[in-house]
Amino acid sequence: LEKEYATTISIFLESSENNSETLKKTITETGLDINELVKRSFSEVPRGGTFIPEIDEDETRNELIIENKLQEVHALQNIVHSIPLVAPLDYYWVSSVFGKRKDPINGKYATHYGIDLVAQTSTIIMATASGIVTSSGKRANYGNMVEIDHGYGLKTRYGHLHKINKKKGEIINYREEIGRLGSSGRVTGPHLHYEILYDYKPQNPAKFINAGKNVFKINRIEKGD
Repeated sequence: LEKEYATTISIFLESSENNSETLKKTITETGLDINELVKRSFSEVPRGGTFIPEIDEDETRNELIIENKLQEVHALQNIVHSIPLVAPLDYYWVSSVFGKRKDPINGKYATHYGIDLVAQTSTIIMATASGIVTSSGKRANYGNMVEIDHGYGLKTRYGHLHKINKKKGEIINYREEIGRLGSSGRVTGPHLHYEILYDYKPQNPAKFINAGKNVFKINRIEKGD
């Protein structure tokens, strides 16, 4: 029984470690700080209970190792589910990348805090992760815009919409329709301006989308597709 127990524990820890490494790799590729995200994850979990000391030190040590691994994997899974790892459109082409660019209207160089995804007017726009709508409506140069809070300091913005389907305060599921692509606001034609913010600092959405492609590729291999 002791050998079977030891073997089971070994297999479990190896599997947990593999899952953790896959999730950590995904988060790292987005450019986010894993340690900070995990810290935030644990700080949000309510804890408590009566203290009852253990007698068997070896058994307690194994239980603590297992519990720590389970908590780590669970935290990483929750974090990954809150990270926008897919594109908000099924089909598109990128007309403007993140970072420094020549402004399409006045021709002057400026910083572009998102990426511009081109598709046909009224193309469905989907939430790239679950969350809560924190802003919905017209906003200066963004035109019709939706902003979603995904937790852990992560937010996404979807600008220049033709139509908005969600209101402030609504809970949004992953890949749920939030509006239709358009040309409202300061634009030269129909497209979606897509932003990702972490603690209100703009991030490069292309890194997140590419990291997501790797995750889904790994999942397909594991499933044998």
